[in-house]
Amino acid sequence: MTLRDGLFGTLRRQLAVGVALVHAVMMSFFVADLVVRQQDVLQARQVEEARSLARTLALSSRAWVLTRDLAGLAELTQAGGQSGVEYLMLIDARGEVLAHTDPARVGQYVADMGALIARPEPEVAVLGANPKLADVAAPVVAAGRVVGWARVGVGQGDHAGLSAAIARDGIVYTLVAIVIGAVLAWLMSRAITARLHQIRTVADAVRHGRHELRASDDGRNDEIGVVARGFNAMLDALAHERRLLRTLVETLPDMVWVKDTAGRYLLCNPSLERVFGRKEADILGKTDHELLPADFADHFRVHDLRAIEAGGPVRNEEWVTLADDGSRVFVETVKTPMYDAEGRLLGVVGIARDYTARLRSTEQLRLSASVFAVCLEGIVITDADNRIIDVNPAFTRITGFKRDEVLGRTSAFLSSARHGAVFHAAVWQALREAGVWRGEMWTQGKFGEEFAQQVSIAALRDDAGTITHYIEVFTDISDLKAHEAELDEIANHDPLTGLPNRRLLRDRLSQAYAQAARGRSGLGVALIDLDGFKPINDSLGHEAGDRVLREIAARLSHCLRSGDTVARLGGDEFVLLLVNLADADEARQVLERVLHAVAQPITLGEHRVAVSASIGLTVFPNDAVSPEVLLRHADAAMYRAKEAGRNTWRLFGDA
Repeated sequence: MTLRDGLFGTLRRQLAVGVALVHAVMMSFFVADLVVRQQDVLQARQVEEARSLARTLALSSRAWVLTRDLAGLAELTQAGGQSGVEYLMLIDARGEVLAHTDPARVGQYVADMGALIARPEPEVAVLGANPKLADVAAPVVAAGRVVGWARVGVGQGDHAGLSAAIARDGIVYTLVAIVIGAVLAWLMSRAITARLHQIRTVADAVRHGRHELRASDDGRNDEIGVVARGFNAMLDALAHERRLLRTLVETLPDMVWVKDTAGRYLLCNPSLERVFGRKEADILGKTDHELLPADFADHFRVHDLRAIEAGGPVRNEEWVTLADDGSRVFVETVKTPMYDAEGRLLGVVGIARDYTARLRSTEQLRLSASVFAVCLEGIVITDADNRIIDVNPAFTRITGFKRDEVLGRTSAFLSSARHGAVFHAAVWQALREAGVWRGEMWTQGKFGEEFAQQVSIAALRDDAGTITHYIEVFTDISDLKAHEAELDEIANHDPLTGLPNRRLLRDRLSQAYAQAARGRSGLGVALIDLDGFKPINDSLGHEAGDRVLREIAARLSHCLRSGDTVARLGGDEFVLLLVNLADADEARQVLERVLHAVAQPITLGEHRVAVSASIGLTVFPNDAVSPEVLLRHADAAMYRAKEAGRNTWRLFGDA
């Protein structure tokens, strides 16, 4: 851990260090100012002592200066021993030194006395004052006139020790105050951040899978209290959703499970526990190879990988032996990959439904032909030569043929031209070999209409194994087929423009890419972003924006060649797939048409609006990358077109 992390790694430390630093700086300034003020007081006392001593010396030396008694003056200036006195000096009116603490100075002239001597009103004067020396001169007055000057220099003396003591004490007090301030800052930061620290503890617990903890709420409405209550509400909502999911999974009679990408179980319900003969706690975190024999585990893993490879639901029918009681059930399993919001694979979710009872019911229907009259499914019974010997009322309702119109005829007249000889040969082969065929089949009705059927055909055999009859049971699934077509349209096309959506674009891009790779032909991928669409959408409303998008989609469709594709990614983004390109110039011609078509004005009621297009193009095999990367390269080229001023196109890789 670095020093920075040690000091500022948490909010508590940041607050404590910040308050301590502010306190330290403030105390340093305060003590420094106090020391300076105390030193100023000591210096003022030093100057005042010098003033008093100079006056006293001037009064004491007045007679001797007047008579120039040098011996007497010398005695006065030798009054050493006084604490802090640096020198005593007596000067005549001309500035000549008459007496000095240092005898060597006697007889010399003092240069800085001229201005003082020239004053009309003599008075005590401070010639210099600093922490080391106070230099003061007092006039010697006799008979009403100035006959000389007494000059005194007073140093720090005892004040030096006192000044040092003041500075030392100031430093000590500062350090003590800083330590106390740091302790108080730490205690204050702990008090302020205690609840935040508790919220962090709960968040760490949630991150490690413990969802039962909650942040304490003391009822205060400050920021931390609001955050704590919001955090608890979020955890409560999450717990509620987890309970709902758990209840749903456990309530479903189907077997339900979720695996990660490595095949480890993340979730399962009690119905699946029966397969392994274990509780959920013994299943989660393990793979099929840890729970089942190797052949079964390999079988399940293969189907997991098939679902991942398909990118969507994969169905499989199989018999499964339940480990808890040894019974065998026939299940239909649906597995589908699971992705997060960014499209990253999370794992596989599976659901298995027990169809054992349904399978047995189907077998019973072959032996209970007498009930076919009330059956809602159409039933046709033929002899070994496929000639119709009976039909039920549902057959008439579905096909339009009455019973007496079909008796004695082979069922071939019901066949649709959609199925060729190969299809029918496969059906008969399955009946001969397996005795049953099941699937979807198109049938022609009485009036020429065609409808889809879910058909089950079973061959009945006698004791010798010879086929005696065929029973065909069918259900009209035309509505289901139509609904599937509608779902396919919804799943693969943009509901606003009717253009292929991102999913269908991915399929067509993969097919076009494979075809281009095999045939060594060019494949152009162009990404279009409309310029100026957002202001129209914002100012005229979403309905106007939708009309613009539909119009642009129609124009783009008219600009393409046969075999090309235009798809809408979403918003105002479109993608063009230009197949069988001879060169980039062929793509350029298409894009120039697109730019011209998009730029034409659009009438929206009383408004005329216009947009332009910024297009990014990349061409395979010049840009020899995967289909997904081709789209990203086209997107990058599109942004270059926008940077170039919009209403233009750019080829990926061009400088």
